[in-house]
Amino acid sequence: MIQSRQVQLLFVLLLALLLGTGFMHGKSLEKDLDLVEERNEIFMETYKKLDPAGMSELYTADAKLLPPNSESVVGSDNLVSYWQAIMDTGISEIKLHTGDVERYGKALVEVSIAELHGEDGELVDKSKYIVIWKQERGTWKMYLDMFNSNMPVE
Repeated sequence: MIQSRQVQLLFVLLLALLLGTGFMHGKSLEKDLDLVEERNEIFMETYKKLDPAGMSELYTADAKLLPPNSESVVGSDNLVSYWQAIMDTGISEIKLHTGDVERYGKALVEVSIAELHGEDGELVDKSKYIVIWKQERGTWKMYLDMFNSNMPVE
């Protein structure tokens, strides 16, 4: 009888531990999603100001931007040049729609959708992207940023 009671107590404790861990993990996921959405708002506001230096500051010092059909963009000066070139094409706004966010150790992985709009507000391109976020001096920044278009090739 004592063993049965101990087994029941152990089962209840393990169940409580598992449920507690699950609920805390769910809160962590919601917190991570909120964090990425907040950072994405800063990205959109910075781009809308047409501030290529500000865009560069959203990336870690060792970041890599992996755009389609071109070489990787590495380094702060190259990021500034890249974002200036994008702005020079007439893209006046980038709207990010945060999708999935998962935590892997000390990194966050985001898989989302972006819309690029021209000066007249028309949709110029729609793309999917993956960003790996990591903290740098207490601030979450983009470490790896890769995207490609959903639009058909003409």
